[in-house]
Amino acid sequence: MNARDKTIKQKLTKTRNAIKRKLEVLKRGELETQRLVEATYKPIVEPLKKIAKQEPKIRNMIPKVEHKIEYESTPIQEEEQFRTPQRSENGPITAAAKRLNFIETDEISNIAYDNGKEGEDEDTTETINLSQLLDTEDAAQQFLNQYHVLPRQYIERMIKDTKGDIDHFYGLRYDANFDQWAIGDSKVTFDGPNLIIKDKIYNGTPGLYELLVLKKPQEFSSKDGRVYKEILDVTNGYRRNYDPGHQIVGTKSHKYRNILKPLLSEHYGTGMKEVNNTVKEYVYWNTPHELVERLRLLHASRVAGHTGHNNEISSIEEELREEGIIV
Repeated sequence: MNARDKTIKQKLTKTRNAIKRKLEVLKRGELETQRLVEATYKPIVEPLKKIAKQEPKIRNMIPKVEHKIEYESTPIQEEEQFRTPQRSENGPITAAAKRLNFIETDEISNIAYDNGKEGEDEDTTETINLSQLLDTEDAAQQFLNQYHVLPRQYIERMIKDTKGDIDHFYGLRYDANFDQWAIGDSKVTFDGPNLIIKDKIYNGTPGLYELLVLKKPQEFSSKDGRVYKEILDVTNGYRRNYDPGHQIVGTKSHKYRNILKPLLSEHYGTGMKEVNNTVKEYVYWNTPHELVERLRLLHASRVAGHTGHNNEISSIEEELREEGIIV
């Protein structure tokens, strides 16, 4: 071992001894501090310990007092009691059960239902503003003269509405503050009988205006319904606050239940289903490969003469199309 190694070894030894001494000093300091704290707080801690030991004994010595609440109960007649519908293994579902509707978990959409009465709107300020703006017959006539005869007749109904027949939430509304028409989150302008929304021209028809203006449209075609749904889609006209990130607003109104909800169900799912005796089969899968293998087996079974797999084959093919695996 040369002189340099000896020097390094001596320094390491000195450093190790110094660290040991510091650790011993720290330990002694901690012990002294602990003893000092115990001595300082002993007059406080000791009485508290005695109280803590005596508390269970004191609690057991206190007599328990039971408080009885007297109330009158109304007996429920047997026929008024609610019973869970029962079904035997092979028996049919009772009439009470058929009145119940259930939603399957994969069909629950993001719909916020409004519990208001039928015919209530989210906002009716537009009608008030338009009526106040056109408070005289001359002003109303001058306002109407700027429109084509087709939209004019519906705008006139909006001005003169006294029965609450106008739909201002799922339809057209007039913003008097900005002097413009709107639907959802978008501005609406008129070009003759047509409407321009987000730079797209929609051909105006009596049926489309029925849907855009009235709470209970009477005469409109399926094409009018599709155009109306497209307008609501691009303007978020059926969402809360007309915000694309918010929920769909479902109401008890005639228009939502009979027109808008069926239109939306074409895109968002089938919604409520009626309970029946048909047994629904579910196919669970983790990867698309499992679906493809299942589809191959079903096709082979059908070739062999089994004809009871058509519904499942259609469901799997639809699932694969949604995943983009087949076209």
